[in-house]
Amino acid sequence: MVTAFVSGFISSIGLSILFNIRRKHMVWAAVGGGMATLTYRLLLDRAGGALIAVFLASLVVGFYSEVMAILQKAPATTYVIPGILPLVPGAGMYYTMLFLTDGELSLAAYHGYQTVFTALAIASGIIIAPSIRRLYHQQKGA
Repeated sequence: MVTAFVSGFISSIGLSILFNIRRKHMVWAAVGGGMATLTYRLLLDRAGGALIAVFLASLVVGFYSEVMAILQKAPATTYVIPGILPLVPGAGMYYTMLFLTDGELSLAAYHGYQTVFTALAIASGIIIAPSIRRLYHQQKGA
């Protein structure tokens, strides 16, 4: 499980460098990527499928980015974008295009379906987290 965290951490550091994230935020953003990978790997066999594991991992990243945005006084996107990078279905996109160009339409449809639903699970997770935070603050203030 340490390798899962480290691989997510390193990939998120690379994206943080590419996006010119400030150094003081870079390590914290990479911790989010490590947490995402670790959560995904822990839940992959236990959650009932890859889509649920991806959704829950992106939900963890969403909550983590909201907390870090408050603590570090930075936009939440500083932590969300590098945090979800390890979850992005790059291999699914590759295989979809490979099978399309080879004329294997049924395999392309299968991989395309998996890729689209994985992307929707990621998007749902990172949308729900700030929505819950806003609802909490509205209820608290009312």
